[in-house]
Amino acid sequence: MKKLSFTITDPIWMHPGTATLFTERMRAFSSDITVTKGDDSGNGKEFFGVMKLKNLKGDITTVKAVGPDEDKAIKAVKQFFDENM
Repeated sequence: MKKLSFTITDPIWMHPGTATLFTERMRAFSSDITVTKGDDSGNGKEFFGVMKLKNLKGDITTVKAVGPDEDKAIKAVKQFFDENM
């Protein structure tokens, strides 16, 4: 299992366009991807699983990858956040 936590710095980070890009990238991995905010979590490969978290500026969000390509998945998550926040 690999995890990456970050604080949302963009006031409108997880809008529908960003969520679509994120889930499309995560679907490239065979590992299970979970996005968590507080006590709520969603499937990182499903649009509504990510959108339901309502990530806003200042929220701490964690992405967890579990599976054979978890290292590559977490690297892709970091790259996505670097490019989109």
